[in-house]
Amino acid sequence: MNIKFSLLFPCFLSLSSYAQQVNISASADRSEMKIGEQVRYKITIETDFTAQVIFPDTYQFTPFEVVNEIPIDTFREREKFRLIKEYRLTQFDSGHYTLPPLRIDVNKRAYQTDSLRFVVQDVAIDTLKQPLYEIKPAIEVKKVEKKGYLVYWLLGIIAFVAIFFAVYWFFIKKKPREQKDEIALLPPFDRALLKLKNLQNSRYLIESNHKEYYSVLTDIIRKYLEEEIHISATESTTDELLTKLQVFLDAGKLHLSLDVVNQLRNVLQKADLVKFAKSKPQDFEAEDDRKSIETILVKTNEGIPDSIREAEAISNISEQQSIVLQKKRRKNILIISLVTALLIALIAGTWYAFTIGKDEEINMEDWITSSYGYPPVTITTPTVLKREKVSHQLDRFIYHHSDNPLSIMLIANSLKDYMKDLVLSGQIDSSQEGQEENFVNELVIKMIEKELEKYFNGENILIKEEPYTTTQGVVGHKVFGSFVRKNKQEQERMLYQSYFFIKEENLYMILFAYPEEDKEHSSTLTEKIISTLVIQ
Repeated sequence: MNIKFSLLFPCFLSLSSYAQQVNISASADRSEMKIGEQVRYKITIETDFTAQVIFPDTYQFTPFEVVNEIPIDTFREREKFRLIKEYRLTQFDSGHYTLPPLRIDVNKRAYQTDSLRFVVQDVAIDTLKQPLYEIKPAIEVKKVEKKGYLVYWLLGIIAFVAIFFAVYWFFIKKKPREQKDEIALLPPFDRALLKLKNLQNSRYLIESNHKEYYSVLTDIIRKYLEEEIHISATESTTDELLTKLQVFLDAGKLHLSLDVVNQLRNVLQKADLVKFAKSKPQDFEAEDDRKSIETILVKTNEGIPDSIREAEAISNISEQQSIVLQKKRRKNILIISLVTALLIALIAGTWYAFTIGKDEEINMEDWITSSYGYPPVTITTPTVLKREKVSHQLDRFIYHHSDNPLSIMLIANSLKDYMKDLVLSGQIDSSQEGQEENFVNELVIKMIEKELEKYFNGENILIKEEPYTTTQGVVGHKVFGSFVRKNKQEQERMLYQSYFFIKEENLYMILFAYPEEDKEHSSTLTEKIISTLVIQ
């Protein structure tokens, strides 16, 4: 039965504009329905093409539930537009219901549709066709602990620490340490000359930072004397340093002329005035003092007796050997750490694969139980199946995840709608509708084959068929076999299992596909999932 109500609302604008008509009609495809069935409710509006139209919100449809909203269809007829919007409504309690007038805004003016009355009838249960079974006793289910995730986290942390340590050591810390080691391996004289060269290229004088300049300059000569001649120079005042230096000269441990000693005294005293008395010499004077220190270094290096030089050379060789030994020890520690981390990861992974991973049971505690399609079919899966639109009438529900090789496809539709879709697509002739059961079964098998070809890029499909009965006692068919999936330039051997049922002119089909190499695990998952199938 088709019920249609039409309302005509004239709108009178100001004298400077023309009269505008808004024609609104609302219709439903039936006035009687069963519990859970869907009613198609359509609103049609004819108005000016410049009009702004706001359709009803879903809360206005109470006491009915809006299952789905169809996008607005727009048709232009001369100077007017026809807007059509369709809603799918349902109700899960029996009785007589009235759909109240719905508000529609056109150019900020409110209009209303007429109310509609509906009858929702109970579904008759025939216990002869569908016998009742005895209630089964409760079975205690052993809770399975998720051991695998802890192992994965442990392996990931070990690998991350090993990689981070290697990157830090070789790419972040390696170059500065090597440069420091190279400078440390230089003799004191060469090291002091290198520091003077760096001081010459510094920005201390450009930035008028004479105090820092003279601090670095005097520190270079003091450390050189301390390392080369073994005078405690860095912690001594200028007078104390000159006194100690004179003692070395008198003992014949160093040969320097009086002019070199006086030159050193002048630079050290001028540095004291800059550091403590805020004296500020000219830049050329500071550069001359740097050259004086360089001359003092050369003269001091030449004035060291051969006996002391030989002893110092032996000490330097020993120090260099110590530095090389430390570098080798650090390298060995790194290699041992990486090898140990990799061995731990390998042993843990192997142990998991042959113990916990091998014997791990399938835990259905966190799975999702939901109903799909219309008429609805209830099933429990690892996660919610995703809806995909096949055509205007048909939907399918898909599960596919990169972490799980098992793919699931579910179709639950009216067989009549499905046949119409096949007629419209030209796959069957309209004269073949409503034929015998064998024809319908062959048609569904062709549909399964088509899905394997289209969705999974399947080729060389092998098809086997046998009867199947659900735990509810619903009789159907099981279609299974293998196919080859083309993935880019590679090919993969796949297995599939499909179950379909035809009940009261409704079609239910569920398809499982998985790689042949994962047969043991995926087939177990398939058995668990199909055991939860409930056809209403």
